[in-house]
Amino acid sequence: MRASRLKHFEQLLRGRAFSSPNWSKAILLDDDEREEMRADGQHTSRVLATCDEAIFPRGLSVTVNVYHLDSASDLPDLFDLFDNPLSARSNTDKMSVYAANYEELDGLDRGFLAKVARGIDYYLRDVSEAQSPLLLHVNREHGLYFEKPDSRTFALWLYQWREARHSWMFSKPGIIAEAYSDWRAFPVVAGEFWAQVFNESNPDPNDDTRELAATLKDWARKQPTVKQDKFRARARKFWERYKRQAAQVAA
Repeated sequence: MRASRLKHFEQLLRGRAFSSPNWSKAILLDDDEREEMRADGQHTSRVLATCDEAIFPRGLSVTVNVYHLDSASDLPDLFDLFDNPLSARSNTDKMSVYAANYEELDGLDRGFLAKVARGIDYYLRDVSEAQSPLLLHVNREHGLYFEKPDSRTFALWLYQWREARHSWMFSKPGIIAEAYSDWRAFPVVAGEFWAQVFNESNPDPNDDTRELAATLKDWARKQPTVKQDKFRARARKFWERYKRQAAQVAA
């Protein structure tokens, strides 16, 4: 059994969010012999059998599906009926449930929104470590970050570069966390800076934004994988320099 799944169901019990389970068993009739075996439900049944009485759910029912097999050779096909990765709903699929609540997000690609939410989560975890703890969400519930209007506005702002030369950067939460931080502080200047980074478009081949784009692209190909905090730190370094230069020009 997987400890992570056992822990997940125990958390549901403690949060009073555990729903009626659906279990399955197989009855194998082979050579006139009858053998019963559990086909699905081992994690929920183990948790219910071993949990504290105080959190045991009351008033729920269990549905038991029974499958009759003629041969043990049918077992692999039966196994594929349960939690098949091809039919399972991914975290990106669940993002659709959250995005549908907001008209401005409804037309945006769910995979893109999942990447934005990962970047926001990365930013908030950094803030939470430096300041007071914030409400954070597990990967599957990242759509909850879009409850805040500024998160939705940021997603729309970032979406303008969805077809940029370096839109692959959206998959790096460290980079998106820095873009989110910059946008929150100085949205206009951040728009100028990140447009040049994502498009690598500054006409000066030696410009900082081009150097940053080239460095991040090189790191994205490295093995072993470069950590996200390094991506963010490098982006922050160039952003701070760009911001100072922009302030001097404005003065």
